[in-house]
Amino acid sequence: MSLRSFTVYDVLARNAQAYGGQTALITETGESYSFRQMLARVDELAAGLAQTGLGLGDRLVVLAQNSTSYFELYFAAARQGIVLYPLNWRWSAEEVAGSLTRADARGIIVDEQYRDLLPQVLSPDYVVRAQFDGSPGDGWTPMSGLYQGAVPERPSVGSDKPFAIIS
Repeated sequence: MSLRSFTVYDVLARNAQAYGGQTALITETGESYSFRQMLARVDELAAGLAQTGLGLGDRLVVLAQNSTSYFELYFAAARQGIVLYPLNWRWSAEEVAGSLTRADARGIIVDEQYRDLLPQVLSPDYVVRAQFDGSPGDGWTPMSGLYQGAVPERPSVGSDKPFAIIS
């Protein structure tokens, strides 16, 4: 990593090395994570994303409000070179459907409360359908199930690669 060539993940990795035990995040429930713990969680999530088949350059739609897992998803996606495609949770079902068509995504992660905004039939190209909270139905994985142990080799992700598409 050079002075001007780094990703969001590189910032977290550097902070874990420099400030390991210091607080990186205090969650909505009051739990706190050190930079080292945060990096470990992000790496586990990156492993789970890789195991689904998502990889460098793939787009992942997110329809959710902020949460700890959503925050970690940004770092994990950056680690793997996955491009996040966040949708506005205030949109109508028609607006969400239009964005899903344009997204050309390979996966989707949603908050339970926004599942009813999704079209009944989702793209067959989705290799991951996960839900941040609640009880996922058939064909959906709980977000907690994406945190896997064995961290894959990190792909070569340059700072010139897309990180997110904000629609």
